[in-house]
Formats: sequence, structure tokens, C-alpha cells
Amino acid sequence: ILMPHIGYVSLTIALALSVYAAVVAVVGDKRRMPELVTSARNAAWGVTGFLTLSIIIIEYLLITGHYQTQYVFEVSNRAAPLFYRVTALWGGQDGSLLFWSWLMSIFAAIVLLQKWGSTRVMMPYVIAVTQVTVAFFIMLVVFVANPFQQMDFFPPDGSGLNPLLRHFGMVIHPPILYIGFVAFVVPYAYAIAALI
Repeated sequence: ILMPHIGYVSLTIALALSVYAAVVAVVGDKRRMPELVTSARNAAWGVTGFLTLSIIIIEYLLITGHYQTQYVFEVSNRAAPLFYRVTALWGGQDGSLLFWSWLMSIFAAIVLLQKWGSTRVMMPYVIAVTQVTVAFFIMLVVFVANPFQQMDFFPPDGSGLNPLLRHFGMVIHPPILYIGFVAFVVPYAYAIAALI
């Protein structure tokens, strides 16, 4: 099946785009080339798009029980209700880091949707800071915690979600916590941009 490979390729494209956006935003500001800053903004939106594709693919693999994908094998099984298969995305480190990166890219993209107005002078550096931060987390997913890693064989069933995570509180707790943490990338980016 090609889905895991497409998921991994979309992750690596997201990483390349985030690095591109960070570099081009600063270069565009230094050389007074607004078209480069616009290109960096578009690349940042592309990061969110490619991470969304990765999320959709890993969710598809979790829901359909593609147990050759090591992460799916580790956090899901046939006996798990659909609800727990969907939320197994943040049931282990690999999926959690992907989910974290995706949420952070969404907040970065939302900032770039609004009218820049009086903050226009800071926006190249806001783009750079958010994209360097997003790139760091995507790099962890790509090189350290790849949720699309394939095993050499196709097991008939997975080992299932950690029993400690089979509680409704643990289902809603990580996303709420992650949203709170990753949202701070926005004020952080503005603060660093103002200092620059």
C-alpha cells in the first residue's frame, strides 16, 4: 500500500517548505523584496496543507487497521472501538509529535490569514520564527519518531492502546493540552520579531 509512503513524503515536503519559508521570509525582508515574503507566507500555508495530508493518512491507517505500520500496530487493534482508533493518533509519541506539529502549523497559518496592518514590518520575522519552530518538530517526526515506519511483515492484529489511555478523560486531555501549548508559538513569534 502506498499510503504510508505518501504520508512520509508529505512530511518531508512540509519540512522542506517550513525551512524554505523561514529563510525566504528573512531574505525577503533584508532585500526589501515583498514577493519573497509572500512566497514564504504561501510556503507556510503549504506546510499546513502537507501536514494535514499526513494526519488524514495516519488516521486512515488507524481506522482501517493497517498493522504493518508500526505505529498503528502499537496503539490500535481490531477490538478497539472506532472512537479509540481515531484518538489513537495521540496514543503514542510518534503520533503525538505529528499531531503537535500539525496544530502548531495551523496556528501559524491562521496568523498569516489576517490583515497585517501595523504589524507588517514584523511579519517576515513572525513567519521565520513560527516556521523554524514548526520545522524543529517536523524534523523530530521525520528523523526520530516516524509514525509511517513499516514493519517487514503484516501482523493480523495490533497490540492495542495502552490501558491507561482507555478513558474518556485521556481522549480529550491531550488535544486540549496541545492546543494550549502550541498556541503560544504565536505570541512567542511576535515577541521575538519585535526584539529583532
